[in-house]
Amino acid sequence: MALDPLFRKIAGNVKADPTNERFRRLKLSNAKFLERVWNNEQLQMLMLAAGWVVEESGEAVVLPETADTNILWDLVNEMDPQPAAQAPVAPSPVAAAAASRAAAAASTAPAPASSAACAPGGGSSASKRAKVASGEEAVLAERQKVLDKIKREKAEKRRIKAQMQADRVNQQHREIRASHAQLPEGGGTRLNRFSDIGVDLNKGGG
Repeated sequence: MALDPLFRKIAGNVKADPTNERFRRLKLSNAKFLERVWNNEQLQMLMLAAGWVVEESGEAVVLPETADTNILWDLVNEMDPQPAAQAPVAPSPVAAAAASRAAAAASTAPAPASSAACAPGGGSSASKRAKVASGEEAVLAERQKVLDKIKREKAEKRRIKAQMQADRVNQQHREIRASHAQLPEGGGTRLNRFSDIGVDLNKGGG
């Protein structure tokens, strides 16, 4: 599978200079990154599986300091292996050794002679396909974990916000009820006697 050169460059930059914040924080306002990498579901999935996360503000995608900077580069080389000369940065010793062993095995491998090697599902091609499929399943599972975590965090924020709004409404209702309780019935002074309105029944008429 051929990956976008920009995606390979992102992985190579982080591996070559892991402490450079410019390489660990990619703005979503960058049209090239957004169109060629982040809007590509498979490439976004690989980044999430490698530990990249979307900032809470939604402005950028970042690789936390605790994340392994080699994961994305290893995934790139697994999905789209290239000769070391074409890589944007020098490969790690582990990757170089793996590439060397693969090249040696390819040059010395005998032609298939047994029926088992030619049988459906057998041989190196089937093994490679199975390995790739297994890797993709692992990436999908990891991406789903990341997405589920993001959903849970958003749901919790919504719940807290709704609870705060409900608390404010309840407080307002309590204040209104308290103010009403301080007033006598009728909303004013209670009138129980004629004298309350200035009439003296003890005085005679005329």
